[in-house]
Amino acid sequence: MMADSRNHLQHIEEIRSLMSSLRDQHGWRLGIEWTRAHVGTMGNEEADRLAKEAAGEVGNQEVFGKPSKGRLKTQVRAESFMRWEQIWQETDDGNHTRSIFPTVADRMRTTIKFSWRLTMLLSGHGRLRNYLYRFNLAETDQCVCGSGDFQDWDHILYDCQLFESPRSSLERKCIVSGSDW
Repeated sequence: MMADSRNHLQHIEEIRSLMSSLRDQHGWRLGIEWTRAHVGTMGNEEADRLAKEAAGEVGNQEVFGKPSKGRLKTQVRAESFMRWEQIWQETDDGNHTRSIFPTVADRMRTTIKFSWRLTMLLSGHGRLRNYLYRFNLAETDQCVCGSGDFQDWDHILYDCQLFESPRSSLERKCIVSGSDW
């Protein structure tokens, strides 16, 4: 066998030596075989769990002296994500956006292209009567559909008769794709 990794060859030799010793001492027939991971092969899941547990006990710093750059990036990313989630939950701003994305993870799972229109919807701002009325830029905050409801994004998205057709189309697309409506 030819390989360019002395370390791997040493490990292979150690395994061969151990197998030979077990064969001689106990009369066992041993072999090495590849098995697909995480498909329920008997003993494989337990071996995987024990290997991960053993690796976790050693720890990256004890083996290498300092954590790898990749491990540091992962750690910083996780800590930043936790801090972002904490701020997201504690702030009084963004209630409308939070009603659409209750957690940062919910937002991160969403693959949508942002635009100024979407930003207005998520922030609850924009050229709708309830927003304009707050600044005396509209005579009323009620929707032009005649329902008597405030013209806000929730009304437009879920109730307004004027948007029944596009809403039904969007609702069908969400259901077909398995997304929440």
